Amino acid sequence: MWARARQNWRPLSIALLLYAPVTLFAVAQPLVIGAAVDDGFSKNHVGAVFQWAGIYLALVAVHALSEMLQLFLMQQTGQSVVAQVRGDLFSHFLHLPMRIVDRTPAGQTLTRMVHDTESIAELFSSGAVQIVGDSIFLASTIVMLFCVDVELSIRSMIILPVLLIGLANFIVTGK
Repeated sequence: MWARARQNWRPLSIALLLYAPVTLFAVAQPLVIGAAVDDGFSKNHVGAVFQWAGIYLALVAVHALSEMLQLFLMQQTGQSVVAQVRGDLFSHFLHLPMRIVDRTPAGQTLTRMVHDTESIAELFSSGAVQIVGDSIFLASTIVMLFCVDVELSIRSMIILPVLLIGLANFIVTGK
């Protein structure tokens, strides 16, 4: 599968590189809202509110476009890999000896091939790739919190060990 993904390295690389601006635009949105409150509402300066609102709308639009491009490229890469794997599987299936085909029901083999390739498509579209993106976003959010207010961030992180213990307990008992 990774050999097939390497054949589609350009769209995959662009999609992975787009994680940086997508995360940056997502993390910047609360900062812009905070600046609008500080500069506009607290000082009764309506012009500043409209200026920050325009910046916020532009930020949201650029975030949406970059995220849409990223998702499109990941879907395109995933579908291309799935098409190549399916072609290889069906070619292999057609060249199997007849004794194997006689012993195994054709529907079972075809269903297995389709299901396995759909699992590969799911991996590219939302599975492991989404986990990487969410991890980058979470780390960026924590960095942003510490940049805004260190003391409040430290106090917020005190609960983190309790959450991790609860998560570990949930994973162990969930299996």
